[in-house]
Order: sequence, then C-alpha cells, then structure tokens
Amino acid sequence: MDPLDDLPSDSRREVVAVGAALGVNADDATSAAGGLSLDGLSFKYRKSGPWALDQITCAVPSRAIAVLGPNGAGKSTLFGVLSTVLRPVSGSFTVGSHGGVHMTAREVDEYRRVIGVLPQDFRALGGYTCTEFLEYVAWLRRVPASAARSQAAEALSAVALTDSSTKKVRELSGGMRRRLGLAQALVSRAQLLLLDEPTVGLDPVQRSQFLALLASVTETATVCLATHLVEDVALFADDVVLLVDGRLGFAGTIESFCNVRQRQDVSAAAVERAYFAQTGATPR
Repeated sequence: MDPLDDLPSDSRREVVAVGAALGVNADDATSAAGGLSLDGLSFKYRKSGPWALDQITCAVPSRAIAVLGPNGAGKSTLFGVLSTVLRPVSGSFTVGSHGGVHMTAREVDEYRRVIGVLPQDFRALGGYTCTEFLEYVAWLRRVPASAARSQAAEALSAVALTDSSTKKVRELSGGMRRRLGLAQALVSRAQLLLLDEPTVGLDPVQRSQFLALLASVTETATVCLATHLVEDVALFADDVVLLVDGRLGFAGTIESFCNVRQRQDVSAAAVERAYFAQTGATPR
C-alpha cells in the first residue's frame, strides 16, 4: 500500500519533489545503507532495578521501521539508546556503517551528526523564522556554518515548507509544525530518524501528507517510527519491531507480522489483530 495513493494530485506532486530536494535519483534509491541491527542490547535505569531492555537481538533491513509495544514496553528507552542519550549496559546496535560494541568518543560524535530525533512533544522557538530555527539546529548539530543556510533550505524543501521559510514558527499550523519538526531532524542530512508519535494531533489529510513525506525520506535514511496508530503502521512500515515488557516480541516484515502474503493485504485491521495476538492484550 503506497501512502501517496490517498493524497490529492497536488500533494502527490509536492511529495514527489521531496526526493529531488534530498538529492535522490528516482531510478536508483539504494545508495544509502539502510536498516537497523541490535545485538544483545540491554539497559536498566537502576543497577538493582528491572531490565528496561532485555537482550534485544534483531536485524531489520528496511528503511521504514515501525516500533510497537504497550506503554512501558521499552520503546522510549530503545530510542534513548539509539540516540546515545542512554548508554546500554551490554550489547550493541548498528545503523548503516555506524555503531558497534564500544564506540569511541569520536565515533559517538560522528554518529550523533547523522541521526535526527523528533520527540512527541516537539517544540520550536516561536520567535524564530523557519529558516532561522533550522540554522540554529544545524549549528547545534555542528553543521559547518558555510553549509547551514543551504541545508536549512534543503530541509524546508524536503518537507514542502519553502514558501513558509520566512514565517515565524508561532504562525504555523499544527500540521506545518510537525513538518518543521521533521525538517529539523533532516537538517544535518540524517541517516537515521527516530520519530516518536509524529502524527499525533494531525487531521487525516495532514497525517496522509506527513506519512507520504516519510515514505520519500526513506529513500535516503532509515526511519524508526514509534506509534500506537495502526493506520500509520499499515501505511508506512516495511518492517516491524515489537517490544513487550522490555523483551523482543517480534521483528520482521509487516507481511509476516500481519500473517498475509502480499503488502497490499496489509491493513489497519490486520495490524491491530496481529498486535493483540502478539502482545496478548485484549481489545476493549
């Protein structure tokens, strides 16, 4: 199922332009290494406390990954480890050519430059214009000053906000703010995006547009999408990682998760049924 299918023609054209804005050749979108690999990844918040992540081992090759699980399952902890905010007790992760068992300080610094994070409670500086805000984020990510302006413009183009580049952030609609949030994750030309509930609060049209933008972003980056919205999973994901009580419940293709043969058979209802079956939860 293609997220572009549900969009009006004008929005489809806008999204098709995203690939060009990111420098993607439509005929050969395989230049960037994608996927995510976890090897025995474990983490606990207190030495005597329970495992928040318990020996997570999996390899998902696609660039469109949905991270699912009940509240408290370990999704935010996993994102904390992948963003290097949290240091694992044991194990390792690999994203493309980055990661490993023991990264040096230099390797951590290099890795942080190629990841982008969009938290659920994303906030931007309201008094800044969109361009000014992205240039500020670029500076925080150590993008060279000579490249900050062009990469800010590139990121705005990628999320179809070029026409709003001089608008103050506080003047943007909710949907435009979420797109700006995606732009700030992209401004350093990220190879891994960690997106936590990015479509919460968007109306159906805004959600479809946002998911279509994400589909284009996967041309150049691995996107990990944490969400409780089964519709988002059905539209976006090629692979699913399911966490249950800090352990790995499932890792594999969306078709395997939903127990269907073809991608076109994946639906929100199929994702929901699979989720309940895999987690043992009971629908209310």
